[in-house]
Amino acid sequence: MITVIIPSYNRAHLLPEIIPSYLQGAVSRVVLVDDCSIDNTKEVIKKLQVEIPILDYIRLDKNSRQAYAKNVAIETVETPWIYFGDDDSVLYPNSLKFLLQTCQEYDADICGAKALYMNDDEIDLEKNVAIHNILLPTGKLIADLNTLETNFQYSVVQPISVPIVHASALVKTDVAKRIKFDPSYIGNSYREETDFFLRSFLEGSKIMYDSRAVQINLPRKKAKGGSHSSGKIKWYYYTVVNNHRFMNKNWSSVQKKLAIKTPQMIMEIKFLYNLFLGASKNIISKL
Repeated sequence: MITVIIPSYNRAHLLPEIIPSYLQGAVSRVVLVDDCSIDNTKEVIKKLQVEIPILDYIRLDKNSRQAYAKNVAIETVETPWIYFGDDDSVLYPNSLKFLLQTCQEYDADICGAKALYMNDDEIDLEKNVAIHNILLPTGKLIADLNTLETNFQYSVVQPISVPIVHASALVKTDVAKRIKFDPSYIGNSYREETDFFLRSFLEGSKIMYDSRAVQINLPRKKAKGGSHSSGKIKWYYYTVVNNHRFMNKNWSSVQKKLAIKTPQMIMEIKFLYNLFLGASKNIISKL
């Protein structure tokens, strides 16, 4: 059986669309952790609970970010599996069936889904999935720790072993309770999911990627609230700060496990270059 954990902040307008998508197959409980939202999240959940009796609601006394919210929910889980969902994305039908099947067939501890993002002019989920049904190009990796590059939008012929997965993943409960998320990532909490999955990998967890399962992030103009509500400048600032913390915490362990010789400083410089290159392209495209 599976418990779905969804941390949420000021996304009341999305919850009636988001939560039902997680009611799949072996799901016996859905936990919405309200990170002290200032909108009407509580009232929306009360209405949803009438139709969804397995929906539980936890409200935090103060805004503590996703990692802390997830950890609070993890402590309440009694099922053998946890799926970590998002309050701004929809889980495609049968995704949990595929993830659980892969974990059982490959004796895996974690299995991640494909992660897709809808543009502001997109409204059709099925069309979005069809457009992105592209096989991983030869020579590319789904997740490469040598470069910290990830390609979770690609399809694979069959489930493959990876060192990390996207935020939305099926995880053994005992692994989640042992590893926990690191709440010290500030602001937008960038890298807190990567940190969790990387530490799981370094500890010895077997991680798989199954592109038959798909998590679809709704268009940004629709998914207002969350970490992006603080503004772009703050978002980029926290991204840089959190990436630095992530590297300080984990890079030496990655180097030892995979015999990677690239210095941390070089990795961080490349990260900054790619981050600001992407930001520049985004600005130019809107001119």
